[in-house]
Order: sequence, then structure tokens, then C-alpha cells
Amino acid sequence: MTLQPLIPGLVVMMVASIAAIVWAAGEGARDLTFLGAIAFPSAAALVCYLINQPFRVRRRSLPGEAIDASRRNARLMAMLYAWGAAAIFAVYSLTQLWWWHCWQYGLGMAIIACGLMGYVSLMNNARSPLAQPRALDLAAMLALLQAVAIAGGLVFLIVSGKLASSKPDWPANYVFVGGGLGLILVSSISAFTHRKLREPAAARSA
Repeated sequence: MTLQPLIPGLVVMMVASIAAIVWAAGEGARDLTFLGAIAFPSAAALVCYLINQPFRVRRRSLPGEAIDASRRNARLMAMLYAWGAAAIFAVYSLTQLWWWHCWQYGLGMAIIACGLMGYVSLMNNARSPLAQPRALDLAAMLALLQAVAIAGGLVFLIVSGKLASSKPDWPANYVFVGGGLGLILVSSISAFTHRKLREPAAARSA
């Protein structure tokens, strides 16, 4: 299964999720806001699992598969960051809520999304330094580190009680949780898939 045919459905889910977050946050419906905030990340994580499944169960990797897997997973990460940026900008521009730091976090996520899409574009060329085995190994390691860092951030967010806060940043915190969980899953699946693809054929068939 490839990612490209699933992109339109993911875009529809992204827009629907953001619309739900904006409406629910504007009404002060926290439970519905949270559901909206986990809808798209859940869909992205499910798609990631499905498109990586063939790579993980195949006994021998084919030429270029590690590049294909890395590109697809990076694109999903980019979509998650773009969703987070769009959700935060939408909530604090289309509702009565206002949070001073919304533009900083939103812009930060937008920049990361653009960087990931640039990475995906550069990997279209198999001769690119980013498409070489060592670079792919490094990318997988960074994905795993990203998952660990985000997990630490979510633990802090929960322990600090910010999810129960009545301050205007509560919708953003829900977006952070939803997007963070999605990125943890996508990053972990990406790293695990790469490890399987880099295993020697003998180890994969054992």
C-alpha cells in the first residue's frame, strides 16, 4: 500500500478535525475539542501503520525501499506538524479565545512541516546525500529521539495540570497532546520499519 492514494482522505480528515476543534473550542466544549484534536493524528497513525506493514513483514528488502519508507513517513510527520500549526492558528483567529504564544508555536510547527517536506523533496533524487544509507540511519535515529522528546513533553504537560487549566491555552494543549501522540506513533513506526529494512537478509528470514 502506498501513501499517495490516501493523501486526499487525510486532507479531508485534517480539515474536518480542525473545523471540529474550532467549533468546539468556541463553544467551550472541552470534551469535543479533545476528540477533534485526536481525530486526525489517529488517522495519520493508522495510515502510517498500514503503509509500513508490507515493509515490516517482507523477508527481504528491495532496492530503494528504505528511501520510500523514509519519505512516506516524513510526509506523514509533515502533515501532523502542518495540522498542528493550522489548528492553533485557526482556534486563535476564528474564536474569541486568545493566547499570546499561539503564533510562536504555530509558526514553529509550520517551519518544521516545511522542513520535512523539503527533506521529502530532496529524497526524490536517489543520489542525494540524504538518500544514502548512513543518512537514512541518522534520520531513523532522529525520529526515535523525536518520539522520546515528545513523550517527555507530554508527561510534563499532563503532570503540570495544564490539561485541566481554564486559561486560554487549553485548546492548544489539546492540540499538543493529539499531535504529540500521533508523532510518537509515526516516529516509532518509522524507526522500527527502517531497522527491519536494514537487517541482513539472513536475520530477516530467521
